[in-house]
Amino acid sequence: MENRITVPAHRTGLRAMLIMAMTGALFAGSAVAQMGPGGGGGAPGGGQPSMSEEDRQELQQAQQQVQKLQQRLGEIQQQALDNNPELQEQQKELEALLKEKMQDKGTSPDKDLDRMKEIRKDLNENQDMAEEERRQLMQEFQQKAQGFQQAQQQAMQDPEVQEAREQFRDDLLAAMEEEDAKAEQLIQDLEQAQKEFQQLMSERFSGPGGGQGAPQGGGGQGGGAGQMQ
Repeated sequence: MENRITVPAHRTGLRAMLIMAMTGALFAGSAVAQMGPGGGGGAPGGGQPSMSEEDRQELQQAQQQVQKLQQRLGEIQQQALDNNPELQEQQKELEALLKEKMQDKGTSPDKDLDRMKEIRKDLNENQDMAEEERRQLMQEFQQKAQGFQQAQQQAMQDPEVQEAREQFRDDLLAAMEEEDAKAEQLIQDLEQAQKEFQQLMSERFSGPGGGQGAPQGGGGQGGGAGQMQ
């Protein structure tokens, strides 16, 4: 029987994660990262290598540590936003700016996101769906997700967006440290935990039958970070 373990949906350091969340990238990130019939993430992989119970537990513990830190930092982030209305306004302005830049690239971010959510809902709720129909829906989702992410990445290279992101990141992190003096240390701890988790994943799934078959999704972000969409 195959052993399976989920992977946190967002694998970047918290600084990058915060930038993405606060500039509207995460308003798509969660929908894209959690795609799948079960809401896990990514398209179903190929054959996954079996692993020992010891390896599986080690991976789960590493994942849980990442999620624990994400949860705490998400809570601090949300507290910082709740207690600083000006940051909330900055967030809205940044999301609007990012969407505007994406639209300039010829995409319709809101429309695409709505369609991706609709597809995911159909896949989750219609377990008896014909296999061909399911395959077509998943293919459509993947195409929209890929196009969305490409437009998003291009928009984030815009100098105006970059400047706004950097300013908001600094303001947000300062506000988080006002809420909890340990915020900076927690950020460093999370970055280290993520590196260790990814190293374990690389070691466990880089052998024959691994690679593309590595499972995805599931973890995500706790607290406010993963909820701002």
